[in-house]
Amino acid sequence: MQTTTHVIALMTALVAGVSATNIHANSGCIVINSTPLCAGGGTVSVTSGSATIYGRFDGNGQPPKTWSGCILNAEWPADYGDIYYGADNCLYDGTAQNIGGQCCTTGQEYVVNPYH
Repeated sequence: MQTTTHVIALMTALVAGVSATNIHANSGCIVINSTPLCAGGGTVSVTSGSATIYGRFDGNGQPPKTWSGCILNAEWPADYGDIYYGADNCLYDGTAQNIGGQCCTTGQEYVVNPYH
């Protein structure tokens, strides 16, 4: 399912002539919009220049849904090629510069468990 979502997002971006931003997780697992992403597990493509990122999970893979430890309503220039979610729960560009001071620090929401 996750692969299908990535292909559809990429095809939509190509058809619309919009470049997608690829989000990488440097450590652990996060949820981007509703798509789980773990370090070493590829990327999630986003075409809108913004996403809701859920992080700081406890790492328990048992329940299919769980509470996130933080919520980040992230925004970036739509022409960014790659964004990295760091081990410190902050967003970085390809040159390791923090993007607008954006870090996932507070908030909780019941979402898909990226460790499940």
